[in-house]
Amino acid sequence: MRKPADGLLIAGGINILCIIPFTLLMGTIILSNSMLLPGIDEEVAALSLLVTCMGTVIIYGVMRMRELEKYKWSVISSILAILPISPGCLFGVPFGVWALSVLLRKEVKKAFADNAGG
Repeated sequence: MRKPADGLLIAGGINILCIIPFTLLMGTIILSNSMLLPGIDEEVAALSLLVTCMGTVIIYGVMRMRELEKYKWSVISSILAILPISPGCLFGVPFGVWALSVLLRKEVKKAFADNAGG
C-alpha cells in the first residue's frame, strides 16, 4: 500500500495547490472591484475550490490508507484521484488505479477489517 499511497499523496498535494489561482483571482477581483472576464473568473474560482477540496479528501484517505483505517475513505480517495478534472490526475490516474487494485484484494480488505476490530 505504501507506493500507491505515496503517488496519491503527490496527486492530492498538487490538487491542493489549486487554491493558489483561486486566491489570486479572488484577490484581484476584490481589489479591483471589477470582473476580469465575465463568467470565466467564477468558473475558474469554482473549479479551483473543487479541486482543492478533492485534494484534501484524497490526502485524508491516503493517511487513513497508510494506517489501514477507514477502508471506504481509502477507496473514495483512490476514485477521486482517477477523475480527470484536475492537474493531480497526472499522478492520480496511474496511482489511483494501482491503489484500487490493491484495495479490492480480499487480504487487504481483511487487513482493514482486522485493524478496525482490534
